[in-house]
Amino acid sequence: MTQVRGPALLGAVVPAFSEVVAVDGQHYSLSSFDGREVLVLVFLGNGCPTAKSCEDGLIELQAAYDPRGVGFVAINPNNP
Repeated sequence: MTQVRGPALLGAVVPAFSEVVAVDGQHYSLSSFDGREVLVLVFLGNGCPTAKSCEDGLIELQAAYDPRGVGFVAINPNNP
């Protein structure tokens, strides 16, 4: 697996990931989102009060933009 260092850039190509286990128990890979025109990756620590306060807003954004082909993926960088 290639480790990417440095800040993410808007519009950058996402490094491939595979077989990531989500909170719903499903396994996901980058190709799971091939049908999306845009994929938004949000890095949130689930123990962070600031991140927790953004959760409802992100759910609303996802609901609003889903019909437009935008997908959202929240990633917990603190989860090994």
